[in-house]
Amino acid sequence: MARTIGRLAIVGTTVALTLVGCGAQTPSAAPATAAPTVRATATAAPAATASPTPAPTPAATPVGEAAGVAWSLRGALPAGWTLDDGTFSRSENAYVEVLPDRSVMAADCVMGPQAGVGSSAASVVVELAKRKGVTASKPESVSIGGLSGVRVDFSMAPDWTGTCPWWEAKAPVVPLIGTFDAQHYWLYNALVKGEAYRYLVFDLPDGRNVLVAVTTVDPERFSDVIGPAMEIVSKLDFAVGS
Repeated sequence: MARTIGRLAIVGTTVALTLVGCGAQTPSAAPATAAPTVRATATAAPAATASPTPAPTPAATPVGEAAGVAWSLRGALPAGWTLDDGTFSRSENAYVEVLPDRSVMAADCVMGPQAGVGSSAASVVVELAKRKGVTASKPESVSIGGLSGVRVDFSMAPDWTGTCPWWEAKAPVVPLIGTFDAQHYWLYNALVKGEAYRYLVFDLPDGRNVLVAVTTVDPERFSDVIGPAMEIVSKLDFAVGS
């Protein structure tokens, strides 16, 4: 793919009897008063109220793992999207990638991280948003799947002509992010003309980061793609290995 370069839960009733005394007469008993009939009235128990059954939480399907970070997806993909080797895509014009442990690459094309830039979500996004050759939105806070971070939308500045020695055909390019793979080769992403991005960078408990990249090959399709792409992102769960 052109976007990635190299190997890069809550009554009681009382009855009284009266005796009347009259000389030596034998007292006569007062007419017997029949005991009142006590009728028990059955009170119907209130009808049970059915509690709504909460919708079950969609099972999470493992999707990918890299650099000690595993990610899974809750529920199904939007129509038209597929999953291949940890990457979500819609034909050849939109992608959602999960990229753990990324550093900002050097702006001067040196194959390595930019000096003075940390790995926190804020550090990564702020550096990329102000980079020469980049037109970016204002960074915004974001929380997904228990992780917090920062997001930014960007594309190449229309008048940018800068390139790098390692870039094919010396076409305009802006170094973005990178990391070492298991063989100690640099894996890196670069910004080129004709693409638009949304980067969501999240801070991990162990001090590293995980970056979720939404890429559209044609910038004019960004508004059509970002809705379903963010539906995918909102369903992601992350687990950091010990």
